[in-house]
Amino acid sequence: HTTSYPFDFRNVIFHVLLFSLRFGTVVVFVKLIFNLKKPVPTEDDVLGAVKKQLSLQSKTTQTTFQNATYIKLSDTSFAINLGFKITNVTLESLSNRLAFTNETYVQIQLSINRLLRQLLSEPNGNQFQFPNANFIVDGTEIRANVTYVYKEDDVNNPSGFLQEVLKLSGMLLLLPYGCHFYVFV
Repeated sequence: HTTSYPFDFRNVIFHVLLFSLRFGTVVVFVKLIFNLKKPVPTEDDVLGAVKKQLSLQSKTTQTTFQNATYIKLSDTSFAINLGFKITNVTLESLSNRLAFTNETYVQIQLSINRLLRQLLSEPNGNQFQFPNANFIVDGTEIRANVTYVYKEDDVNNPSGFLQEVLKLSGMLLLLPYGCHFYVFV
């Protein structure tokens, strides 16, 4: 006695073994570039502000701050490289290699945009467009790199982190009662 099935289960089993969904981690590297009209702040001052502000600011469940480095690009420009880890990203895997689908790309880019908005602006600030990240898939890891050149018109209500960096750079003066204005010399 044989039982017939309307479709071939071997094919289903093959696809289940071949493709599987899993949660993965994405490592995000953000390079923030600041062009000034005066000498750059010191590395110690900038990294002190970064560590102080980001330890308070990035306490979400899926995104964690990993590290920061300071790069003096010239006498009047500097960059801050920030590393973050985003967990619980849904990924497709193909025989222990990640399949980088359009849906995965969109999900990661949206997470990066949320991260950058939280990093640079208060929740009620301007919603502006960030550059798309460049993605590198290496085995079971996805790395995303994004560079953002700070423009004063982008952020009308800077986060605590950005306020601190702007203050160190001489681009922000704080007035009584938390008011602030930008100074461009």
